[in-house]
Amino acid sequence: MEKDQLRVNRFFLPGMPVVLVGAMVDGRANFMTVAFVGQVNFSPPMLGISIGDHATRDAILKTRQFSVNVPSRGLLKRVDLMGLVSGRERDKSKVFNVSFGRLPMAPFAEECPVNVGLTVKHTLELPGDVLFVGLVEEVLVDRQALYQDGLVDVSKVDPFFLSMPDNIYWSLGGQCGAAWHDGLPLRDSVPGL
Repeated sequence: MEKDQLRVNRFFLPGMPVVLVGAMVDGRANFMTVAFVGQVNFSPPMLGISIGDHATRDAILKTRQFSVNVPSRGLLKRVDLMGLVSGRERDKSKVFNVSFGRLPMAPFAEECPVNVGLTVKHTLELPGDVLFVGLVEEVLVDRQALYQDGLVDVSKVDPFFLSMPDNIYWSLGGQCGAAWHDGLPLRDSVPGL
């Protein structure tokens, strides 16, 4: 397989999940579209988000609380809008129905099927962003997006993803395998393993 060398700023991991990060800005709920997000620790559960110079970043630095709201594809236009307008200049609190869980400074966007409330445990100043590592304090999931055993059915959440630098939103395809399972038959067939 032939490969081409890319400039390092032309590559991003494929399929960054798109979320709404919620924080309280000047006493009102504010949501910002973020794709630099991921699970960074299993136990205790922690998420990482990276945010540049925005009102949401300043609010999180001040309050030490935030939410991560996982939208479905049906919310794409409203979610995209949250990345187009600034919370410093506009009141974005009316775009979604706002609710709160246990954390008073971490607003939830009710329309999102998954809402996660977090407290900041670590911050790291990066050249253009601040990386927040948040401890998951609570998770709320629409009942319709759960399997009977209480696990999240990702197909019913219907999340979407961002690819960069082409700036295209993508949706999930079908299930393509089972983690920590499908490679087992190869374990004994690869010499030296």
